[in-house]
Amino acid sequence: ENNTSIFSFSRRMDGAYPDSLNPMLIWESKEYYDNKTYGSRVNDSIFETMVVGREINDLQKLTNKVKPLHYIFLDGIYCFKFLGESLLKRYIDLFFQGLIDDVIVGNDVINTWPTIASSIIQNSPLPKGYSLLR
Repeated sequence: ENNTSIFSFSRRMDGAYPDSLNPMLIWESKEYYDNKTYGSRVNDSIFETMVVGREINDLQKLTNKVKPLHYIFLDGIYCFKFLGESLLKRYIDLFFQGLIDDVIVGNDVINTWPTIASSIIQNSPLPKGYSLLR
């Protein structure tokens, strides 16, 4: 009757702005503190991100609305120091498939995310050097 679309993601997002109803920006945190091997938890996180990215694209096609930006935060020194190249390549692949908008790694989550989020919210261009993939 009221032409309201309802879409539910297969998993919860770690954050959404302005809220989870019609977000313009969503993010997922992937933390690998206790991983000593490149195991199923890391592989699951890639798959989860891919599924969410596809759901965001499906939502955009279904509603014809602007799709929310999808950011990934990665942390876990051991995983990146010894296994990170392969992991980052998989996230970069998701970027080029149009399933995520950027990846923010390690301390950059604290140091650059506030600037990135503020620029997005104010619809202004990002300062140079604030994006890993763009």
